[in-house]
Amino acid sequence: MGSVGSEKDLVVTQISVGGFSNDVNAKMLSEYLEEQVGQVWRCRLKTSSTPPDSYPTYDIDVERVQRTNDYTKVEPHAFVHFASSRSVKYALDAARRNELLLEQKPLKVSLGPGIPSRMNERRRTTMPFKFSDVNVEIGVLVSNDDFVVGWRGPHTGVNFLVDPYNGTCKLVSSPLVFYRTDDDDVEESVGFDLLDDDDQWIRTTDITCSGAIGRCNTYRISIRPHNGPSFEKAQKHFKESRVPMVEPCNRQRLQVRDEPDFGVSMPEPFFCFQNHEGISFKVVFLVNAVLHKGIVNQHQMTNEFFSLLKRHQEGVNLAALKHIFSYKRPVNDAIQKLQHIQRWLLNNPNLLKRTGESDDVVEVGYYPNQSILSSADCVAIQ
Repeated sequence: MGSVGSEKDLVVTQISVGGFSNDVNAKMLSEYLEEQVGQVWRCRLKTSSTPPDSYPTYDIDVERVQRTNDYTKVEPHAFVHFASSRSVKYALDAARRNELLLEQKPLKVSLGPGIPSRMNERRRTTMPFKFSDVNVEIGVLVSNDDFVVGWRGPHTGVNFLVDPYNGTCKLVSSPLVFYRTDDDDVEESVGFDLLDDDDQWIRTTDITCSGAIGRCNTYRISIRPHNGPSFEKAQKHFKESRVPMVEPCNRQRLQVRDEPDFGVSMPEPFFCFQNHEGISFKVVFLVNAVLHKGIVNQHQMTNEFFSLLKRHQEGVNLAALKHIFSYKRPVNDAIQKLQHIQRWLLNNPNLLKRTGESDDVVEVGYYPNQSILSSADCVAIQ
């Protein structure tokens, strides 16, 4: 999706604040900033961090949770939402002049992460379309009408945001075990929803024990009927942004099923295929390269897929897999695609010679680029 909006739409109402002592709470910080700077809508003060080897749990008895504090904490810092963007400028200027002193300690104020790609992702007047209590499933499309689920979210409590300003989609949820938000101290003065804080804790973490976020490239979002008006606006935005859409009348009903090891923890942090009898290391390496680029998924790499590789010489397989690796989007008919390319190469021997002369360099990475957004019986956006 392309970006929408301009600097004229830019309204910055949030800052990050640090430099205060451990005994300062959200109420103290909020009251001080209101007195010195301007009206504060929300102050989220953070002191905790993600405990190692932990995952969010949705189905849990909160009363029986055993808490632990014997892990490294982060330096106390806070995300502060002001009512006016003028307050943000005033706070920045005052902090540069060391005029914001709380308990004799100068506060450090910034606009958030200094990463160029995120510099324009600030609070603004262009509001996202919000869908409440959506159902989320992360998986892969084995074929056009067969969706295999690797992880499934809770039945309630997940919101889906489509943001026209920067062309992004977000899933917003607070699991019952909150990770790094467990000890957050929040002081809020307004009753309406505010946009998410600029906190990166969940955006760089695979929250699934099965490693589904790292292995899968398709998100199925099921939207409740009461979100109909917002859904129509989101559809219009997707069309204007040239996102391919598949209407339900033009496709068979989507089959949804769990993967064989659904919910089982991965034995290794990095999924890959090991040695296969009758298949050379070079071919297996390219199989994993195609897999981790997201072109062909693990559930498409069946015995029939590997049998096709065993039937042909190494040179044909290497050329075929390199060709598949060049694709920009996933394929939903991997076996037929591989068979077609192998036959094409055998009928054109000169292509094999040309491929053999090229460098054997393959980039291995993960590129998620496909999603399914559904309302009622599943309207798909891919």
